[in-house]
Amino acid sequence: MSENPESAFAAAQEVCKQVIAISTGLVAITVAFVGELKTVGDVSDLHVAWICAGISVILGILAMGSLTGLLSESGPLKSEAIYKQPARTLAAFQMITFLVALGFTISFGLNVS
Repeated sequence: MSENPESAFAAAQEVCKQVIAISTGLVAITVAFVGELKTVGDVSDLHVAWICAGISVILGILAMGSLTGLLSESGPLKSEAIYKQPARTLAAFQMITFLVALGFTISFGLNVS
């Protein structure tokens, strides 16, 4: 376990922020080029990727809120608190939906080329 619980919470929130940023960037880049991509193939994989990336962003925001709520609980802060529900569950589902979005984006790229 971490000796400094504050750094564990900061690291967990930073991971959530980074996944939110990457998910948003994934959607932004693919939306920017979807007009050109429609001519080369079916974009249904991108639609699924966009939905999953959007869900990942929402789950990330909820996970960060949950972590913030754990910080505001009364009593001494312990490293184990970062593994409490629902923070752990929300973060796990954020990662899963991000990976699914990434997979569908890669699938689209492989089908186009």
